[in-house]
Amino acid sequence: MTNTSTPAERVADAASGLPSVVEMAEWTHARVRAIIGVVAESDGYQVAGRAGGAEGDLGLTRAGEEGRTSVIVTCAPASAGPVSAKRLRELFGTITIEGVGTGWYVGLAGFSPEAREYAQTRRLVLISGDGLREQLRVLTDRDLARALSRGK
Repeated sequence: MTNTSTPAERVADAASGLPSVVEMAEWTHARVRAIIGVVAESDGYQVAGRAGGAEGDLGLTRAGEEGRTSVIVTCAPASAGPVSAKRLRELFGTITIEGVGTGWYVGLAGFSPEAREYAQTRRLVLISGDGLREQLRVLTDRDLARALSRGK
């Protein structure tokens, strides 16, 4: 995970309750999964748990889609290291087989160059630790508190 924020931004983030890069690096898989669930809910998705691994961790459905999953999410904590292209191929295979519109891969330690290249031509969204911090930054105070209280 890289830290590209200025000292002033880090102070503002700490005052708002936003987790530091160091704190995020300590999150478990279960915590990342729970936090992503709240982020998705705040964006209007209904969230359902999935088996994990190649099947994905979460299935997201928009209201009015009558239970049809539109996004499959796979999560990897920072301790898992950078996400490889192999992991993205697994997610892409799952969304293809299930006829799902897109897949999100949340990799707190980032993605290998090959993984980034692979995702460019597929329906895959890559969310790094910095990307997740940006999503947390725009949550309401209530949703941020709810997200950070999950999975502890």
